[in-house]
Amino acid sequence: MENYQKGIITRKEPGILKKDGIYFYNPSDFAQEHLFYPHWGAEYVCDEPYCVDRSEQDVFDTFILFYIVRGRLFFRYRGKEFIASEGDVVLLDCKYPNYYSAESEVQFRWIHFTGNASQAYCDLLYAMAQGHFPHHPDLGAYFSNLLSSVKIGHFNEHYVSLQLYTILSSIAAQRNKSRLQHPSVPSSKNFMDLHFAEPITIADISASVNLSQFHFSRLFRAETGLSVHCYLLEVRMKQAKKYLSETNTPIEEVAQQCGFSSTSHFIRAFKQEMNITPARFRGLFR
Repeated sequence: MENYQKGIITRKEPGILKKDGIYFYNPSDFAQEHLFYPHWGAEYVCDEPYCVDRSEQDVFDTFILFYIVRGRLFFRYRGKEFIASEGDVVLLDCKYPNYYSAESEVQFRWIHFTGNASQAYCDLLYAMAQGHFPHHPDLGAYFSNLLSSVKIGHFNEHYVSLQLYTILSSIAAQRNKSRLQHPSVPSSKNFMDLHFAEPITIADISASVNLSQFHFSRLFRAETGLSVHCYLLEVRMKQAKKYLSETNTPIEEVAQQCGFSSTSHFIRAFKQEMNITPARFRGLFR
């Protein structure tokens, strides 16, 4: 019979040369409802024939983060194969079958986690890079801190949630920063920033960057996550809030100067976004 103690599994696992863990943690009710939180984690040093092969019958509802300290770890996940090397981060949704193995000696840290916006982040990051994120040596300390916290057991759950959030948000931020935008996107934004007070249309905006409406609309949404209409409305609303908070310009003129087709349209749009009328919003600054 397997003998489970805190942080120790005495069952012999082929290919594991050394390990620190596995360490488990039971989150509080508050953490389960509001925070990111770990379930279990460890640090392994492995060699052949170490492998984990989770079929459709073995999947479960959590997520796993890997950080490769040294060496290389082979992965097969959602129809893609890749090798993660030193300094790489890997994020898998364990609801999908997955396979990973050591082809030579490798040291890595891993954390099963969930909570808060875990699913949304996993979906976002999968869309960016299918789960493999090279060159993040700066995140190794966060994995180490997480494992140390889970090992202790009685830790500050808010601090641990922050560590997990930092890993996920840092990867997302770097991926967005490294992507090269199509030059028409910043040009069209500049056009809308300059002409938001005018009754411009998508046809006008797409013409300003020499693209068809259809192609431009799809490109803009793909690059920004927003429709052209939503971005233009954001620009107009931002200026409207500035007028309302800093001037005594009548609401009718604010609507006109910010490019809304009518005062009633402006009031409806403003209330939908802010849940209060423009007049009430202005009153907050008096």
